[in-house]
Amino acid sequence: MGQPFLSQISLWGLDFAVRDWAYCDGQDIPIAQNTALFALLGARYGGDARTTFGLPNLKGRMACGLGNPGEDRGSTGGSETVTLNAATMPQHNHPGTILTVADTAGTSGPASGLVMAKPSVTRGGTTAVGSSFSDQSYVSAAVSSGLPETGSIGSGTPFSVRSPYLAVSYEIAIEGIFPARA
Repeated sequence: MGQPFLSQISLWGLDFAVRDWAYCDGQDIPIAQNTALFALLGARYGGDARTTFGLPNLKGRMACGLGNPGEDRGSTGGSETVTLNAATMPQHNHPGTILTVADTAGTSGPASGLVMAKPSVTRGGTTAVGSSFSDQSYVSAAVSSGLPETGSIGSGTPFSVRSPYLAVSYEIAIEGIFPARA
């Protein structure tokens, strides 16, 4: 490999930092020993800009191209996990249909208009549970309109939103050719 450009970032599959390269782990380094690199990076990745400056921190992160609003050089964003709750979900609804039953208590025959029943039931009878319904078992309620209420479900535990990955190290050239502007 030829001499890299100063501040060039590369992926390495090694378990050590290569000579003249440093891990992109957000560390602050002295300006006095790295004036050329400081001239390129400035303090956009950290440091006090008087005696130290920071290297990019790509630990647990992926690089992203510049250009979209909020994606300026050195900006960070995103999250490794998300917790879904009512405040983080997009607005949506769960429509429902209310069906009425026109059968008379105490009669037998096909149950018309029922959603969760056997095709033939005895109303007001005393046979096996699930095939018999007493006309006294349920309190009648009138519903004219409205939205159905649903309860919460799930544990509220954050879940990962990361794509499949392979962990390697990002390293930045701290020695090399000073890049010329195009």
